Parts: sequence; structure tokens; C-alpha cells
Amino acid sequence: VHSVPSAFGQVLDIFLLDVTSETMARERERVLIAAIDAVIGRALLSPEGVFTFVNEHLAATLGYEPHELLNQPHALLWSPDTSSVEMEAFWAALRRGEPRPGEIRRRAKDGSIRHFSAWYQPIRDANGRVTAVLKLAVDITDRVNTLNALQQAQRDLEQALLARSQFFA
Repeated sequence: VHSVPSAFGQVLDIFLLDVTSETMARERERVLIAAIDAVIGRALLSPEGVFTFVNEHLAATLGYEPHELLNQPHALLWSPDTSSVEMEAFWAALRRGEPRPGEIRRRAKDGSIRHFSAWYQPIRDANGRVTAVLKLAVDITDRVNTLNALQQAQRDLEQALLARSQFFA
């Protein structure tokens, strides 16, 4: 507390608070989140499966701008082979507070299928009620496509070897 005389002859008590450490902590947090957002898709969804936040990385991977996904249902991104029964069970588990990790397929804006290693984490309030779901996702489409191509090449090679052995038999 510092006492300072005012222009009117009164003494004013001034309270100074050093916020340097708080400011530095907020800056560290901002830098950390920016680094994470550069490589990991991140979204918040309501317990009903509606997007309330989508980072640039996730949106761009799917061919969207973040604002295009806000207030949209998660079902917008379901791959065509995903059943509504399967997704209702998925969201029911999240609403019960059960995390859902795994490899998933999602439909991009252009209709192509993207593969992700993803984690859906329910977020609870102080009373234990699920109030949101955090989605973290890493695009593994190139890895999945490469693996599929290698498996197809192996099948083709096995067929060719079988045909060769039958020809020379």
C-alpha cells in the first residue's frame, strides 16, 4: 500500500499488485495451446454432440473453416458406413462420462474419408454432470492409405506367386 497526496490535499491509498507471474503463466499457456493446435485437431462438443468450438487444424483437415462447424451436429462428419445406432451408443457412453479413444473415420467437406486417431473425453462440472466433450484428433489418413496399399500389394504378390506355381506345376 502506498499513500499518495492528491491534488486536493487528500491522501490516497494506492494498492499495487504484481501480476507479472500471472501474466507469464497466461502467456506460457497461450504458447502451449498454440503449439498443440498446430498439430492436433481439437474441438468441444455439447453432450448432445453439437460443436461449440473447433480449432483451425481440425477444421482445415476436414476442408472446413472453424465457423462452418460451429453449432453443427457431430453427425455431419460421420462416414457413410456409420450407423445411427452405433453413434447413439457412442454418445450415450460419453454422456455417462466414459472416454472414447480409438481410430475413427470421418467425412470431409468434399466427401472424402479421413482417418483419425482420436480421443473423446467427457468434461464434468463440480457436480459430476457431463457438460461438454473434448475431442482431440490426429490425422492418420496417409498412414492408413499406405498400410492399405502395402496390404493390397502383398495380396497381389501372393496371387502372382500362386498363379506362377500353378503354371509350372
